[in-house]
Amino acid sequence: MQRRTMLIAPLALAAAASLTARDDSPKDGFFTTSDGVKIHYLTLGSKGSWVVLIHGYTGNAEHNWFSNGIAPALAKNHRVVALDNRNHGKSEQAATERCG
Repeated sequence: MQRRTMLIAPLALAAAASLTARDDSPKDGFFTTSDGVKIHYLTLGSKGSWVVLIHGYTGNAEHNWFSNGIAPALAKNHRVVALDNRNHGKSEQAATERCG
């Protein structure tokens, strides 16, 4: 019986940790612009007002807002969405010109 408890306890702890990690980790998403470019975004938080974070030149959402703790801190009381601008992070480059 003790051996069974010793095997089940780590599994239960791992399952609880994975559930907690999923709640605290940002969710990836994409939307497509009117000219066909896929834009990547990250969301975190489930209550409060929306906060939109847009990175600066040469940055991306993950490095500017999530890896340094800014977005997770905001997500405690807000719904955070952070965009990767065109040609940054996981977003596609600007659409090429289309011939009529």
